[in-house]
Amino acid sequence: MNKARMNSTKHFEHASRQFTHMPEAGVPFEDLLRPDYWAHLAQNHMVRDFIYVAPPENHYTALLMVRSVQKMALKVAVVWRTEFKDVIVEPEKGLTVEFRGAGLWSVMRGKETLANKFATKEEAEAERQRLLDEQKAA
Repeated sequence: MNKARMNSTKHFEHASRQFTHMPEAGVPFEDLLRPDYWAHLAQNHMVRDFIYVAPPENHYTALLMVRSVQKMALKVAVVWRTEFKDVIVEPEKGLTVEFRGAGLWSVMRGKETLANKFATKEEAEAERQRLLDEQKAA
């Protein structure tokens, strides 16, 4: 019969790390499972890291575990994922369109950027309306 070795148990924070990732509004969950999605963040992670996913739409939450780290990619596995039927958005934090400098517009909820880099205010307003419609449909 196998038994656990004396030094095989460590404090959680010594064996892995925890991160929170807030994808941009409208990014499908399936994109987060593509290794290249994480290309610009791969150097910050190691195998066994946990990534808590908190999308701005608040329509699901998930926990991912890093299984493999490459120079420009992360392979992640879904530990759990919970879908919410009733999306709760605090009324005082409605969606607004704001000019962010350098000729770019963003859709904001309070101080949180939901979508950005729109060349015109009209494009940002269209995205704001799409997000509002998506919230109502959920």
